[in-house]
Amino acid sequence: EYCFPVKIYVTDKIYDILVPDTKCCKILRKANTASMSDSDSMPGFKEDRLAVEEKISEAREQQMCVVRLAQDKVNKLNACFPTDSLSRTKTAAFNTYGQEYLYDPILQDVLEERGQAMSEVDRLWADVLVRNPYLSKIITKIDLKALSYLRRLDVEEFRRGYRFHFYFDPNPYFYNKHLCKEVFTDIPKVSANCVVVESDEEENLPCASSSIPVLWKKCRV
Repeated sequence: EYCFPVKIYVTDKIYDILVPDTKCCKILRKANTASMSDSDSMPGFKEDRLAVEEKISEAREQQMCVVRLAQDKVNKLNACFPTDSLSRTKTAAFNTYGQEYLYDPILQDVLEERGQAMSEVDRLWADVLVRNPYLSKIITKIDLKALSYLRRLDVEEFRRGYRFHFYFDPNPYFYNKHLCKEVFTDIPKVSANCVVVESDEEENLPCASSSIPVLWKKCRV
């Protein structure tokens, strides 16, 4: 029989202490499940587990407080400056990928602040998206596994519609770090278009969304 090396993804995230990432190997996953089935009976394990879970909960609550403060700023600015006010007149600008979008002079900075705060909360977007009543109907089990690595989601408005940027942590499922989806609203029937963005690989990788295939790695299970 042939023996192949197995990559085990290790990060400095505290939740990986409780849930080792063994998704790429069925044997390791079964061994991990067996070892964890009655782990609380091991001397000192339950106490350590509860202590780690408490730290995770405290850290997450602190991060969510920052997110809520940023959202409060967004709400206040929206209340003070309606979208039809002259101060909210949007101008054309270009993002880091050379794509044109409409810059909001009132909200842009605070939206960036909120996006950064949300990116600090581990596995936030997977929970948010799967709780949406519409998205939950189309998100598959494979999508959900990949979405657990979604670090940030930004939305840009441009002249023909909206652009969605998905930023992922390194993961065992696909190579893309940045996925982009454009949705056009200036035609009778709303359609979607896949655009190409720059990547660290030798060639450009196509962008995708939950409904467009991504560049999966061979080891996904």
